[in-house]
Amino acid sequence: FLTKTGIYVLVFNTRKLLGMDIKSKEEAKQYLLFWLRSINIHAPNAPVILAGTFCAEIQEEIRRADKILCDLCNSLNFMAQIRSNKNLIFFPIDNKEGLHIEELRSAIETATREDQSIKEQVSIRWMAFLDKLVSFKGSKSYLELNRDVNELAIEIGLSTQEREMALELFHERGLIFHLTATEALRNIVVIKPQWLITALAKVIRDSSVHVDLREFREAGLGEDVTELFEEGIASRDILEYLWKHDQIDFFIDLMKRTMLMSEYGSSGNFFIPSLLHDKHESCDIFSCIFDFSETFLPHGLFQRLVCLCMEYVSRGKARNDSFIVYKNFARFERFRGQKVELSEHDQIIRLSTSESANDTIAVMESMLFKINSNVLNDRLKWQTLVLDESTGNFEPWQEKTQIDSTFLNLANFLDSL
Repeated sequence: FLTKTGIYVLVFNTRKLLGMDIKSKEEAKQYLLFWLRSINIHAPNAPVILAGTFCAEIQEEIRRADKILCDLCNSLNFMAQIRSNKNLIFFPIDNKEGLHIEELRSAIETATREDQSIKEQVSIRWMAFLDKLVSFKGSKSYLELNRDVNELAIEIGLSTQEREMALELFHERGLIFHLTATEALRNIVVIKPQWLITALAKVIRDSSVHVDLREFREAGLGEDVTELFEEGIASRDILEYLWKHDQIDFFIDLMKRTMLMSEYGSSGNFFIPSLLHDKHESCDIFSCIFDFSETFLPHGLFQRLVCLCMEYVSRGKARNDSFIVYKNFARFERFRGQKVELSEHDQIIRLSTSESANDTIAVMESMLFKINSNVLNDRLKWQTLVLDESTGNFEPWQEKTQIDSTFLNLANFLDSL
């Protein structure tokens, strides 16, 4: 839900960043790194303001916090996006004491006035259209394109082309959420993004904390909920229950489009790898690595790759029951019994295959390009390296190959997502 334009205020707990507890301090750094990297991928030109809380208690430590933040931003080459606070990289605030709140507010206002994207001129009818759309926020979370939105556009005098152009602009600015890849996605214009987040969090969540098993058993879904949160396999019944029978096809297409979910065989079930918790101690024998250390391996990318592999296997001719999946590992068969293993390790994805190595590497690389394009704005970089058995070293992959379409036409498969 990060948009290319806008102003990002990254709020963090300064006490944790400076604390004596090493684990807590490292978690605070990882939190900052995650969001800085995410913003850099999705909004590389957007201004970022850092705001550290609870600073009234630790004013004598402000410089030390500033040094830590400078080191983090420099390690990511991120300084150009930061809007600094005079001689500090961040705004040390405290809500209780009102410390530097006005300075932070002023910095946000200044960054807003300097943002060129908000100066784009549009028709006053587009503005009236937007006002009409958001006026429903008090009573609705979304509007249906073919009914509600179309009527509003006609009322204001917008052509179909103008309506589509306006919706695209509003989506880019983060004012609404509207995808067009499938008919189910296209027909829903989300005016309350929190509705989406709440719905997705009903599925992707920590079952040990947020799931009342008794509720599902009483609804006759005891086996379904166990399979969902232990194996990552979702039945249509449990999705309908979690989403209260509201826009089920929309949410399924949304999760498939963002590669959080894939079809699971011919049973009508779905697979959600991000729900898996157990890790696998994979062997150290592998023939190829995808090295992301030049940028970083984003959280969830491996699971998205596994999702694509599962969908690929489900639509092809391989046995779906050949799939063995953990949080950091997947094993499956492509065709003719060809076994493939994928594993995640630090900033690397490892690949091992029983045969047709070049063909399998080409498939995986095509899938990574698809994820990079659809989800990460083509900002991710990696090296594809293969094992040179004569030296035992990993060298850049040179031997591009035509992918065998006996199993499934990969280009058509990726285009269909």
